Amino acid sequence: MGYIRIKARILKRKLRNRTNNSTLPIPIKPSLPNFSFSKVFVTNQGDNNISIVNSNNITLNENVLNPNGQADLYGISALKGTRKVYVGGQAVFPTQAGIFVIDAVTNKIIKRFNEIQDGFSYAIATNPITKLVYVYTSYKLIIIDGNTDTIINTIPISINPIQVLEVGPNAIAVNSKTNKIYITDPTFSAQLPSVNYLIVLDGATNNKITQFPLNQGPAIGIDFPSYISINENTNKIYIANNFLGTLSIVDGNSDSLITTINFGTRAHSVAVNINTNKIYVGSFATVNNILTSGYFVIDGSNNTVINFIRTGPEAVNAMIADPKSNRVYAADRAGNFYVISGDNDQIIKRIAIGRGSISMTYTDPFAMP
Repeated sequence: MGYIRIKARILKRKLRNRTNNSTLPIPIKPSLPNFSFSKVFVTNQGDNNISIVNSNNITLNENVLNPNGQADLYGISALKGTRKVYVGGQAVFPTQAGIFVIDAVTNKIIKRFNEIQDGFSYAIATNPITKLVYVYTSYKLIIIDGNTDTIINTIPISINPIQVLEVGPNAIAVNSKTNKIYITDPTFSAQLPSVNYLIVLDGATNNKITQFPLNQGPAIGIDFPSYISINENTNKIYIANNFLGTLSIVDGNSDSLITTINFGTRAHSVAVNINTNKIYVGSFATVNNILTSGYFVIDGSNNTVINFIRTGPEAVNAMIADPKSNRVYAADRAGNFYVISGDNDQIIKRIAIGRGSISMTYTDPFAMP
């Protein structure tokens, strides 16, 4: 029995010495890299392509050529929670559709809606909760199931039954929290001033909730495009009216116009940073008697202009805010892509992309919506 105890003590001593003098590496818990697939997609009418920017290091990833050749490109929207980016443009009858889908990981075109032959698909919006895609084209709204990429409904859109003096598709945005769809529909006439209408739809039933005029155009015979951005935290809708040079602010609870900010020049684009409650409007402005391009910054808490930042010589036609990175992305028609700090509203980086930017979206295909 004593022999066994002595043998046990010897074995313990050997084991302790081996552990203390061991040269084996100590296991280290692996750490996951801080990696993101976040990208910004920009439709460019000038170069007729889609510029894809890596938003992690702000480099041009790729320029994807328009599959419809020289046909114009228009709206673009990523369906968050998927790998899909939907692009709208001019259809080339009878073989090429105006709507196609890009895989946000591979940058390849994976789907073309050849059944949509409606001339121009100007505006696209997506709802990450319902996974529905809305395409506003030719006085109607086409609804696509983003899970299957099939058309599930087509709804006539008009401010009056016979579409008198209407320009047609213009801008669209979706509030995913309230499941409301906001559409602008301006009128055009050689005898009457233009009027921009806002149409509100219930996303659950697709029924029209209301419609009302935002403001009147500056002259007879001029139609004007507009752009929509929504702050889902405050339930405010912001509509930039291009030729009017105004920003219409709408209360999403009552769906009524709160106020209109007049910049006195053009309003080419709009983006909302929901983290800071700041609104950015791409515009021309007269500074020291010189007309210059840049963007206004508006405080969303009191609807006052707090800054104007100069950019390049061309209009800032596309903007979008990324609340996760607290950045705002913008692009002008000269092919400049800007990164704007959400803290001080200044430009922190600029790179070259395709010319003639018209619309943009951003997505991280592996992030939750």
